[in-house]
Amino acid sequence: DWFNTCLLTRITVDLKSGKTSQERISDQPFEFPQLNYKKHNAHEYRYVYGSGEREGMPLYSLVKFDTKNGDVKSWSDEHCLMVEAIFIEKP
Repeated sequence: DWFNTCLLTRITVDLKSGKTSQERISDQPFEFPQLNYKKHNAHEYRYVYGSGEREGMPLYSLVKFDTKNGDVKSWSDEHCLMVEAIFIEKP
């Protein structure tokens, strides 16, 4: 059940006041979030990639989450376990 508590959440830090805010982006279990840090670190981004579930099994799918409209695309294979994805721009 640990995986069901891994929910995609954006934490924003106001650099002037030091205050933080949290926004739950999705209620779908999601672990090891990755984005194109080289291009989007500390800036707005649209897509987040990570590990999701397949048939109730955690870490059995690769997930692409659209933070603008909430669309989710996933890929899985019965012979693959998705652990910590690494983003590679234009492989």
